[in-house]
Amino acid sequence: MNTADMHAPRCFVFGRGDVPIAFIGGGLILDSGEAENTFMFRCQDRFLVYTSLQGWASIVLVLDEDQRRHYERLLATLDARLQHLAEVHGVSPPRLPTPLYVQCDLRTLSLVATESLATVADVLAKRRERVFFLTNQVSPTTSRLLRELTGLLRALDVRVEFDAAACEQVSTLALEWHNKARFMAFQRDAPMSGGPPQPPTMVLAPDAFIGTQSWRELASNFARHGDLATPPSELFLKSSQDSSGNVSAVLSEAAYPEHTAVFAAEVRRWLLADGFDDERFVQELREECALPPSWEHVRLDDSTLAALRREQAQRRTHLPLIVQPVLRPPAGGSDRPASLGVSLFVEDGSRPHVVAIATQLYRDAQRRQFIGLSVDDRLLHDPSARAFAEQCKTMAQTLARHGYRGPVNFDACLGPDDRYWFVGDCNPRLTALYVPLAVRAWLRADGVQVSSVISFGYRGELVMQDVSRCIDVWSGAGLLFSRRQPRGMVILPNLARRNGHDAVAVNLDVAQAAAAFEGMRKLVPQAVPAHLQSIYG
Repeated sequence: MNTADMHAPRCFVFGRGDVPIAFIGGGLILDSGEAENTFMFRCQDRFLVYTSLQGWASIVLVLDEDQRRHYERLLATLDARLQHLAEVHGVSPPRLPTPLYVQCDLRTLSLVATESLATVADVLAKRRERVFFLTNQVSPTTSRLLRELTGLLRALDVRVEFDAAACEQVSTLALEWHNKARFMAFQRDAPMSGGPPQPPTMVLAPDAFIGTQSWRELASNFARHGDLATPPSELFLKSSQDSSGNVSAVLSEAAYPEHTAVFAAEVRRWLLADGFDDERFVQELREECALPPSWEHVRLDDSTLAALRREQAQRRTHLPLIVQPVLRPPAGGSDRPASLGVSLFVEDGSRPHVVAIATQLYRDAQRRQFIGLSVDDRLLHDPSARAFAEQCKTMAQTLARHGYRGPVNFDACLGPDDRYWFVGDCNPRLTALYVPLAVRAWLRADGVQVSSVISFGYRGELVMQDVSRCIDVWSGAGLLFSRRQPRGMVILPNLARRNGHDAVAVNLDVAQAAAAFEGMRKLVPQAVPAHLQSIYG
């Protein structure tokens, strides 16, 4: 395995043509119940810049023509911000391609034909080029939306290459395997050999956890389930169908009294959907909708927000907990990352190939709250990481035999034997890896030597009221990447938040990136969130 084998973002593709149009968002997160319908609109804003780095036009869902016109103004400003920051870093500035705006009903998530869509379609039709779609996630909703869009465009004489049946098949598998309990059941039932080691695992109903009276009871139940001689000293509990550390906890005899009540409240809300439409959760959704500037003119009443929460709750039924012993690195320490993910691409007629091996980064020592990914070429040469990647190919081949095509990721923790153990997290999508791969591909295409890229989220968490001042101060302190100094932070604008920006570390290791954030925060404290100084790999 070498760097030449690594690819820029590989998306789901269900048809080949001349003009790619990207639908980058969170369909799988929606259908799994982690989010409600507004997320389909809000999530797309996070990725517009990263998609433009590849030269791809984006599908942008809008509620109405007023929001479309508002987007046009926002994207004109976003494009200017992107040009300016690219020049600051000495990299060829990408243009923000004109998106394909598509009107979508908030409650039904159904697409609507509009005059603006007809105008764009007329241009595409006259070119006689074949349009095809790229997407980072597939789910039943994603599949349906692409099928509807195909119908709208074909009715306007646009040539669209889209295999709806293949997309629907993969969407069904993705939603099934996104659930950890169902994926592990699939592993037990499917003939699979040569896969990675896995810790003993118990599937626990949320009601059963709520009814557990003590640490001793929980640990003893786990030991009986796994036929273990002695109960474990620590257990990791996580939702079977949530990402980024949502609904998870590390429990032990010492931590049980302190952490159980808080975790039980998370379980009641997210796994039992208890009070999902309570006023506080409706207000929480209102605050989330107020973050992106594309929604600043959208007014949703409380009854609509509560209804969206209730619909979300219906997608969260029968979600159990996954219980496993906590995996720790060797007692004597290890230079290897404590956790990583291997991303592969599965396609017709060939063995799955590795797209990237990425270190997973967290903002807390328990590694519950995901913060970003580090893609470092050196990890490709690590024996334990390479061995796990080869074992993941075996799992991916099994998925392929059942009809799966596209990107997939498997997560692992480093065990006391210095091997990586698969912890049951199958992510049948292009994960947050999309961001560092997009930046790496952009820089390499411009002739920059890139050995590592670290992303720290894609939600515009660096809020910069005075961009020029921040850039001047950070650049003067030697903290930013440039042609003259090809090691440092790349700053990119993000539409997910007003005045929002992302920081991507290029050719820095995790400790150096954390030090850079510390320096940036000291110089402009209001621009850098405090949690970006605490990074655990």
